[in-house]
Amino acid sequence: MYFRSPFRALLLSNMNYLVLFALVFSLPVKTSSSPYELCESPASDINYLNVTDCDDSREVCILKRGTQVTIQLSFNSQKDFKKLRAHVYGIISGNLFPFSLKESDACKNGIPCPFTAGQTGTYINQIDVKIYYPPIPVTVRWELRDENGDDIVCIDINCEID
Repeated sequence: MYFRSPFRALLLSNMNYLVLFALVFSLPVKTSSSPYELCESPASDINYLNVTDCDDSREVCILKRGTQVTIQLSFNSQKDFKKLRAHVYGIISGNLFPFSLKESDACKNGIPCPFTAGQTGTYINQIDVKIYYPPIPVTVRWELRDENGDDIVCIDINCEID
């Protein structure tokens, strides 16, 4: 008859942890990350996003004071809308500070309005990075909202003002 010793049970238990440890640390790890994150925008799929002088392989976009930054965004909306307005904020310590846009009507910045669900739209706009902005890290939230105030697109861009 075979009897298990407490030592053998302990050894098997430790081997299970060793195997689990080896499996966890052998999983692929994301080595680079993007400065872009989708906030809650369930109404669209982002096809393409580009920000002037922003390196997609870095975690942070560097925004130079005294320059103009262009955003180009292509998306497929899952929702019809008649109007679309852009809202841009700097998020600092959890507080939203609005950025001014020369043109907040997204229908005048490349989006065909009215817009039908399933259609692809390309939005282009610019913001000025004012010379007097302090050199700090900031998350830039870019929202495109329909006539009901619902987000069609919402993107957070991790930035640093330099």
